[in-house]
Amino acid sequence: VVLVGHGVGAMVALEVSVRRSALVRRLVLCAGGPALDARASAEWVAPRLQALKDLEAGGDMEQLAQTLVPQFIGTGALPEGVRLATHALSQVFPGAYRRALEALSTFGRGAAELRQLHIPTLLIGGANDRCTPPEALQALAHVLPDAEHLQLPHVGHWPQLEDPEGFDGALLDFLARSRVLH
Repeated sequence: VVLVGHGVGAMVALEVSVRRSALVRRLVLCAGGPALDARASAEWVAPRLQALKDLEAGGDMEQLAQTLVPQFIGTGALPEGVRLATHALSQVFPGAYRRALEALSTFGRGAAELRQLHIPTLLIGGANDRCTPPEALQALAHVLPDAEHLQLPHVGHWPQLEDPEGFDGALLDFLARSRVLH
């Protein structure tokens, strides 16, 4: 199977890969993954939890989407992609969003365990992603033994929506490659 996950879904795909690596042929982690140390957690997990304060103060997901999406898109985002990201986030059940954000800091796989994961992996993200910064994906790429990191220029947290041609091209190229054993 090929697993592709975005954001928190990338963490789910990574966890499935750790638990059932024999079933996973390739792994694609888009704009998401675990914080590998306390500094990374402080820099990019903890700020996301601030979004919960808006919900707890009586805000709704539509207001949250109107606030967050402009903060997390890149300078080259397609307007249609921005509208779709805003609409999709506004439709998320607040309780599910809260649980997803709370789960970010509970991913229990450390670097030593992830180094044992020998699955061809593509980490793809936006150069302007302020939600999962390029440095976080690069750090994860250094830990995973068969990983490569690709940054899409002028793209933020939703590469598949902001630059669908660039994202689809990178994904299809990765999937078409023959596996090279190191």
